[in-house]
Amino acid sequence: MITMLISSVISVVPLLLLAAGAVAAAMLFFSLRRETAELRRRMRNLENAANDALGDMGNRVRELSERLHQSEVRPANGSAPSRGGLNLNNRAQALRMLRRGANAEVVAKSLNLPRPEIELLIRVQQLAAASEDPTSETPG
Repeated sequence: MITMLISSVISVVPLLLLAAGAVAAAMLFFSLRRETAELRRRMRNLENAANDALGDMGNRVRELSERLHQSEVRPANGSAPSRGGLNLNNRAQALRMLRRGANAEVVAKSLNLPRPEIELLIRVQQLAAASEDPTSETPG
């Protein structure tokens, strides 16, 4: 009788182990599905946040581009935009006129340059001349 009981228990053990394995596999499967769904939800949230940030950046770039365009069209002080500035050609002409005795205002008007630029050029030339001649004093 005991041997019969032992033999019946031994014959049932593999089935119990198989059932336990199947239950464990099903639990792992559903746990994995739940984690996958959670990861998908988090990825969607991150993607939505990134798209929102990208849209905000696009709007900001458009706004800055428009502001840049407006500042190029209309100068800040309301006057007409300057046509160049002190390039090498204007600089050479200004120096030539200054050496001939013209004052800063005449040079500025004739070359269509701002007077402060001509005055700066005069100051730079004085400093350069002073640095070439170590016996002279620096103007100032």
